[in-house]
Amino acid sequence: MKAFGGIPLLLAYTTMSTASVLHGRMNPSPNGVSRMAELPDTSMSEQQQPYDLESSEYTPSRYYGISLNINLARKGEQPVYGRAPVELNKLAQYSVRASEILVDQGAAVGVDVRNVACQAYSDADGSKPIDEEFDAEEPLELAGEGEELVNVGSVLCFVSGDLLEEENGEEHD
Repeated sequence: MKAFGGIPLLLAYTTMSTASVLHGRMNPSPNGVSRMAELPDTSMSEQQQPYDLESSEYTPSRYYGISLNINLARKGEQPVYGRAPVELNKLAQYSVRASEILVDQGAAVGVDVRNVACQAYSDADGSKPIDEEFDAEEPLELAGEGEELVNVGSVLCFVSGDLLEEENGEEHD
């Protein structure tokens, strides 16, 4: 096998492919809100799908997520919102300066936004919390009028109530 600068060709190709995917995932778009890269389909085949051990029935994996609106302008100025999708129970990393974060009450998958709370962090690792948790009823005010924007490195959203959406005022069993 021929080498490319001392690296076997297969290893060089794999490294370049991985680097290009990582570059797309880790470099934010111009407005500062993370963008998603196109990744290969890694879904499980039918033989690999998870099963409920008690009933031996197929249990599909399900996505639960919401969308946040992050105000990228100072308070008192014309708001400039960046939309940021967040999968529940997964730390979403951003690199933005913002004045407030609101839960988009019209954008949720598999969950009622009224039952979701979020915590913003100033670092990408989710170890330095910014203020208190926020939710659909109480947005996170990061900066007052005329104050500097605040660094937001990541956000973690999670269920704070019943996960199942209510239909016609009745809860699911």
